[in-house]
Amino acid sequence: MLQRDPAKRASLSEIEGHPWLQGVDPSPAGYTAAPLTSHRSLLPEEHEFILQAMTSGSIADRDAIQ
Repeated sequence: MLQRDPAKRASLSEIEGHPWLQGVDPSPAGYTAAPLTSHRSLLPEEHEFILQAMTSGSIADRDAIQ
């Protein structure tokens, strides 16, 4: 699921069908269509904040993120 390359990511139906999620009640809120946020629509300050959060949380180093 956590793949940088979108082509390698599992689809929602694949994730929902995974044995690990079998028997889990779906969210009572259901599915909503949230707008996709891309790096192009972020302010520079927001982008920097996200980079700081990811690097301080040891998710990835700055070069890998950018």
